[in-house]
Amino acid sequence: MAIKLMTAVEDGKGTVGKSVVADTAEDYKILQAIFQRAGNLWPDAPPAAKRIIDLVTNGQVMQDYDHERH
Repeated sequence: MAIKLMTAVEDGKGTVGKSVVADTAEDYKILQAIFQRAGNLWPDAPPAAKRIIDLVTNGQVMQDYDHERH
């Protein structure tokens, strides 16, 4: 079991991407909890952050965060 940060590196460009990988369903549940708790503590998060939190915790974006009311 593991949750890992993977880094993609290209010659001449350096780091070109990072991804978080959960090896098992149990690991993914932990990752979902991390995202859920972080999202609850960041009410003014930018739309991109809110979308990824929704994708990880719910499997879909739950609303249009670009046009939400404050």
